[in-house]
Amino acid sequence: MIRTYRGAGNKLYKKGKYYERKSRKLLEEEGYYVVTSAGSKGIWDLVAIGEKDIRVIQVKCNSVVSKIEKKRMIEFFCPDNVKREIWIFHQKSNGYLLDVTKL
Repeated sequence: MIRTYRGAGNKLYKKGKYYERKSRKLLEEEGYYVVTSAGSKGIWDLVAIGEKDIRVIQVKCNSVVSKIEKKRMIEFFCPDNVKREIWIFHQKSNGYLLDVTKL
């Protein structure tokens, strides 16, 4: 059985997936191997593995990270070569503006 969903929730999901794919492409162009978190129920949406570092990234579009989310990200244990980042895409009439916050 194929289910189709309508409404704002589905639009937000599609927008989120779009910006996750855009982020993945940007990282791959920089030479990273990128793994996407299926379902995005965890802290991080993307894990980017490079030659010298690893980046774990939460991707947002026109929104902010809640205090609880940010606290979980900061408290997330990781080795020194792992960078924790929040990428927020701000939609503009001529494209987008990407704001990267390193934790």
